[in-house]
Amino acid sequence: MSCNKEDSNIITCDKEPIINNQLLINSTNDNLVINKIELVNDCLKINFSSAGCNDDSMEVELISSSIMESKPPQRRLRLFLNNNENCEALITKEISFNISNLKSTNNEQEVILNIDGYSNNPVLYN
Repeated sequence: MSCNKEDSNIITCDKEPIINNQLLINSTNDNLVINKIELVNDCLKINFSSAGCNDDSMEVELISSSIMESKPPQRRLRLFLNNNENCEALITKEISFNISNLKSTNNEQEVILNIDGYSNNPVLYN
């Protein structure tokens, strides 16, 4: 088999975010620490740490609010971890999300992503 030169530029993401205001309000991110966020094309890569036994049982979702009307438009996001393991090991994991569905529908060129628990500046997505 051979690869095209174009194939090497394709970036695939693990999941897609969930857009749900009520779920965002009712979820927490108390059991994790966001270490690093990187935006590569439409893929938001999140490196985080949490207590657990192994990373295979960690269920991770990125939850987004609806678009907030501002200039530029904004969204609030939260990384939600469902981890029922009772272990004290510190697990670090990276997961990526295809955030193309978070673009503004008003033909805006950019949207600001305010990510709960991420102490660095908001992420500008354009």
